[in-house]
Amino acid sequence: MIKLRDILVEMSLPTLSFNTIKLRKEEEYYTEDNTGYEVRGYIKPESVFHTIREWENISREFLELQKQGYDVRGGEIGKDERLIHLVNKYFSYQLYIETELYDKHTKKMVLDFIEDFINHRIWTIREEYGKYLVNIENDKIAFFYSRGNIEPYVLLDEMFTVDTYGSADIEAVAYHWTSREGLKNIATSIQTQNTFSISCFTAQFKKFFRPESNILVKLKGHLVAAFQSDVKSFATDKGHRAANLFRFSFPEYEENICRDWTACKRDVTHLWNEIILTPTGILSYEEVNAVTEGVHDPVKPGILKKRLGNLSCSRVRAAKGKLKDKGTHYAKALQRYLNYHCQ
Repeated sequence: MIKLRDILVEMSLPTLSFNTIKLRKEEEYYTEDNTGYEVRGYIKPESVFHTIREWENISREFLELQKQGYDVRGGEIGKDERLIHLVNKYFSYQLYIETELYDKHTKKMVLDFIEDFINHRIWTIREEYGKYLVNIENDKIAFFYSRGNIEPYVLLDEMFTVDTYGSADIEAVAYHWTSREGLKNIATSIQTQNTFSISCFTAQFKKFFRPESNILVKLKGHLVAAFQSDVKSFATDKGHRAANLFRFSFPEYEENICRDWTACKRDVTHLWNEIILTPTGILSYEEVNAVTEGVHDPVKPGILKKRLGNLSCSRVRAAKGKLKDKGTHYAKALQRYLNYHCQ
């Protein structure tokens, strides 16, 4: 059994400290923690989130150029410097980074999305999602590739929490599956007050954790948001999380978001709920030695340990940085490990 005092005194482990996103050679969008390691893909830049009103004004800039004959129709940008500037300013992450991360994602798909977005999609967002969000005018939204589509995500920042729950200081208690190193990161972040929001649960109806994530930790923290079923949330470079707006709906025309996090435990989707909180303390933890493989496990289980031996975030990052082919099972296993254990 892991002793918490051993974790709390081992402060040599790098803690998360998010810096400003930088654009390098119009190809490499990245963030660094204070170790200098690059973290790609899973941690999204908050600079690409905007309010609906801001997105409408951005779309009007595109439409003005479209009226002059400059657009992205046919999946091409053309040579107009103003259009190139707009695309790079507002969609560079999607165009230059996400298309490198996912084999089936292409630059043409991004440009086709921009065309549909400025002409149609932006003008329906209020009607589509206003019923789920308390004050949609305050919320910041961005668009990222997910399962073959570019989908809308809402930033779960302090403004979202205060609008939804009336306060950003509501205390909540929930569980989180993690690894030994992940538990160290959480303990370190709490002790140094360099905290970040994480995805937790209070009801689990299906096994979803990976073999390496065999520590069940009970956390207390400040509530960010609560959902009846998971919302495909991910981390941002400022320590927040963002949730997929497609998942704000729920079976039988209900809302997925829970206005009362303590009542968010109904078994409807037969998966698990998602309670997002910013940890302030570790209440308890349990190391589970026997982990059953499930439908969410990797295609090639054990591939990392066979190649790298004992796993750590630094070792996995270093191995991933040496790869040229990002589409192999090994490359995907490396990214999966970073996604789940190195937030």
